[in-house]
Amino acid sequence: MSWIITGAQKNNWTPADIDTALWLDAADASTITESGSAVSQWNDKSGNGRDVAQVTAVNQPEYVTGVLNGKPVVRFAGSDIKYLITTSFFGTATQRSVFSVNSYSPSQYQYVWDQNGSPVEGASLVFRAGATTIDWLQNDTIAWADGYNSGRSPRFISSGITGNGSAAIHGLALGNEESVLRVNGTSSAARVQLTAAWPNVARTFSVGKSAQSLRGDVAEIVYIDGPVPTTTRQKLEGYLAHKWGLTANLPADHPYKTAVPVP
Repeated sequence: MSWIITGAQKNNWTPADIDTALWLDAADASTITESGSAVSQWNDKSGNGRDVAQVTAVNQPEYVTGVLNGKPVVRFAGSDIKYLITTSFFGTATQRSVFSVNSYSPSQYQYVWDQNGSPVEGASLVFRAGATTIDWLQNDTIAWADGYNSGRSPRFISSGITGNGSAAIHGLALGNEESVLRVNGTSSAARVQLTAAWPNVARTFSVGKSAQSLRGDVAEIVYIDGPVPTTTRQKLEGYLAHKWGLTANLPADHPYKTAVPVP
């Protein structure tokens, strides 16, 4: 994959400067379809038309303004399950990179996002967070998303990072032989060796999920169908940190701790 500037030069770098498979940005109100703050659709800014939507009113999350660095977020809360999902299948690369700015309730495990072989359950790549850890789950069987109820062993990938529920930048790199999670630009203690390569199967993508539903806010998600070089990964972290007021969370030696990334 080549990494080139697309469109006109801009003062600051953004994900528009790279090839994205999916880009959801709550700060861009023009991408949100809502009624009475209930979100029925969140449009994809990647140019691929992979909008996430929810037609069932009780399952629609809320658009809340002025939450994170003065910017709006999509909030998943309340007693009903809230989630938004694509109608199209995508994601065929065995190496993928997903960056998200989100918070979550630390009281229980919940799915922040899920890339699934069916609209509800099935073969899954899952990013979930909970009281003690932030984890990956992978399961290629048509069974319960994390494999626990299928009688088969899922590929369970624990980051070794404890989350506290606060808004953070989560950078997830899935490789052919190993995967790594970074929170606010800092990687987990050890990269996780996989038992097999990530499958090149196209899947739907949902923010939140119909099981272990997210209780938290999602500000932005950037999905790249392939690996990213270190320089691009650091620009993504810097872009998200400065935009959402999270620069204090970046490590002291991060190249964009104080400087905004430029093309």
